[in-house]
Amino acid sequence: MVNETYFTVWHIVYATVMIPTVFGNGLILYSVAKFPRLRSNIHILIANLAFSDLIVGAVLIPTDMLSDIFGWKSKKYVCLACLGFFVLSLGSSCFSLLLVSVERYIVICFPFRARTLLTKPKMVFMISFGWVLVAVNSTLPFYGVNTFTNSSAECVRNVVWPEAYQLYCDWILICGLIVTFTFYMIVVRIALKKARMRNSIGGKTEYNVHTKAQTDLHHVITMVIVLGTFVICWLPYVILSFIVTFWDTPTFQFVKRCTLIPGLFNSAINWLIYGYRNNELRKAFRTILKCKFCNKDSNRPTSNAAAIYTSGNSVF
Repeated sequence: MVNETYFTVWHIVYATVMIPTVFGNGLILYSVAKFPRLRSNIHILIANLAFSDLIVGAVLIPTDMLSDIFGWKSKKYVCLACLGFFVLSLGSSCFSLLLVSVERYIVICFPFRARTLLTKPKMVFMISFGWVLVAVNSTLPFYGVNTFTNSSAECVRNVVWPEAYQLYCDWILICGLIVTFTFYMIVVRIALKKARMRNSIGGKTEYNVHTKAQTDLHHVITMVIVLGTFVICWLPYVILSFIVTFWDTPTFQFVKRCTLIPGLFNSAINWLIYGYRNNELRKAFRTILKCKFCNKDSNRPTSNAAAIYTSGNSVF
């Protein structure tokens, strides 16, 4: 009875996370694909991060739910696949945030050379390199780096992964978060300094929201919010995973499982942050949803969408 209640609660949590995750991140990807104005480097990186979140809602959660329902986790490669998708989505999200910090640093520090330093081919290469690196790390257990046996009672990382691989995954994530956070703090400091210098030259006592410096600062603050949300949601799980590696008890396992909930919800709320902070994405969301649910004329939304993007500058 306890097990049935436990799995029922988890499936409710999964369903609650899965629906907004698939809807919101799918909306971001559709917006970037539909509107050419959303093909800038920052929007491409947002779409890349949204794809990482989409994996959680469209692949990881359904696979885990079906494995619980049908008992597939007792099979070796299904168990390894569930854990592998988890590493893939979490690692790719962390790497995507790092790429955003690098992009913001170049745009703010080298505004006149940013387009040559960050060309589309270079962006594609960096994104592809990140996905290949994370994919290799997440599939190592398939190549023998596992301790899975037919007698394994649970499909959890401390049972089917060697201790060295567990520590490797934890330290890669922790170091990645530290580097990314440090990079963001440097970028915020530079953006603030440039905004103040521009206002000082203009003889103004308040920030001018129409200046490029202020827009750049707005960009950075948005991504700092995204990064902060990511750290708040995932750091407890990473810390508990690190503790369980050395002190594995049923209590720690249960607490670690509970800390996974805010981590999963992180994938369901990022698109809300973008929609609130990014003016162009917000317009795209409204246009798409209006086209789907409110406008009876299927030809009119295209012209309306085009009209929206023919005026005004981007305010991220």
